[in-house]
Amino acid sequence: MKRWVVIGCCTIGVTAVAFIWYSNVASRSDPKLSGSVSVSRNDPILGVDALMKDVDRHREKVQIEGVVSAVSADKQTLALIDLREFQLCGIDDCALTLPVLWTGAMPSVKDLVKVEGRVRQSEGKLIFVASALERARAPTGNSR
Repeated sequence: MKRWVVIGCCTIGVTAVAFIWYSNVASRSDPKLSGSVSVSRNDPILGVDALMKDVDRHREKVQIEGVVSAVSADKQTLALIDLREFQLCGIDDCALTLPVLWTGAMPSVKDLVKVEGRVRQSEGKLIFVASALERARAPTGNSR
């Protein structure tokens, strides 16, 4: 009887180890399991706050939508804030600001834009490097 209990426990243990190992290997090779899914037309567009609050989860190419709060054409950067924050506070007061590096034509302050790109580390800080930018509809809300 003891022999069968030991054999059963060993079998269960080996099966559990094999399952855990396979799960780890599969999650590294299948992008849907690892959380690094490439951008497609079906992928959701993130708000600025959603990206910034969970930036480590979004290290691959993503699409974001936000309102332009500042533009620096000479540095090829712009700042984006979340649309909801813009509607509540305007562009000055309470919003998290996402720095975006963009080499194309700069949008205007208060434009609502959709941006595709990746989060990168630059000089010890995070910056969103845009590969595409398009103006969306005009934002409605607070104009402070």
